[in-house]
Amino acid sequence: MTADREAAQMRPSYAVFFKTHFWDDFTRRQLRRLCAKTKRGDVYVVVDGTFGQAPEINLDRDDLITLGAEPVIVVSVEDLRALGLAEVTTHGSVIWYNPDYLNYVAAARLPAYDFYAAVEYDVVTNIDLDDMVDQAAADCVDYVGFALRTPARVWPWFEMHKPAYGAEMALCLSCLSVFSAPAMAALLARRQAAGVAFAAGKLDFWPNNEAFIPNELRKAGLKMAALNQFGETARYDWWPPTNEADLDRLPAQGFIHPVLHGTRFIRSTLFHEPSFFALLRPGSRVRQRLADFEAAEVRPLFFAELKRRVEAKMQRIAERIGLRPKWFAAAQSGAKRATQRASAHNAG
Repeated sequence: MTADREAAQMRPSYAVFFKTHFWDDFTRRQLRRLCAKTKRGDVYVVVDGTFGQAPEINLDRDDLITLGAEPVIVVSVEDLRALGLAEVTTHGSVIWYNPDYLNYVAAARLPAYDFYAAVEYDVVTNIDLDDMVDQAAADCVDYVGFALRTPARVWPWFEMHKPAYGAEMALCLSCLSVFSAPAMAALLARRQAAGVAFAAGKLDFWPNNEAFIPNELRKAGLKMAALNQFGETARYDWWPPTNEADLDRLPAQGFIHPVLHGTRFIRSTLFHEPSFFALLRPGSRVRQRLADFEAAEVRPLFFAELKRRVEAKMQRIAERIGLRPKWFAAAQSGAKRATQRASAHNAG
């Protein structure tokens, strides 16, 4: 056996989870981009099927995907229950609040790999994933993640997570992550234990994935590495989005997120813009981001966003005066909510 063949056999095996909740031409293009960056890894489409009907995923040879026995993994509510994963969210999909759940279900079905790369549909990587996984293995790294640029103390979820993880908590985006098999197993075990504690009222607040993953791995003593050790991350964050049409201008970026197309790009730009008045001001940064779109395409989405913001403001007012539960109430344990109701009654 040659030295090259021996080295190839010693390289770690890995699966890539392309995670999505919908399927269209954009996600197909994103899948092809991802497959182009892996030669040795097995790529699987992992679909959130817990919130309504799961989309039908049609793959063909042009998708350049490494087809295994189960190239598409649809995750159902029954799958979550079978693994003992608590169905807790603040609002909307359980997977929106716990995107790591998809990882555990897929890894449980595919237990033979040394590493798992979890990649959301709106991520573009210009880095060879084979090299990235090989380096992580060589350095004995169990988790590669991207630390939030926002200081923990100004994170909207900070106060809710401080009892569990302290004021110096670590926070990481879950858009693109690499896990060793031991790290994946450790996180699943911690989610399962947390579910038991939450149901018993011993855990007041259900941890958001951005805090849960890095802090639980740190507590377990597993080695972590930053995503920017493997490539440029200047265009990688939770916002603002990058228009898919601009990707060819960003070849030096190792990782890009979020990458969106058409209506989704417009909606995200409008939704997350802090100053609504900036949308009205010619020459503003947000107007520049939308300059490539026709006014007729932007206008109805603009008014839909205006309506949403007015409704959201009314909801926040109702929360402050006690006419509506807090936006995060569903992630509090029943015992915690009962204590708060008793305190409010006594105060009244």
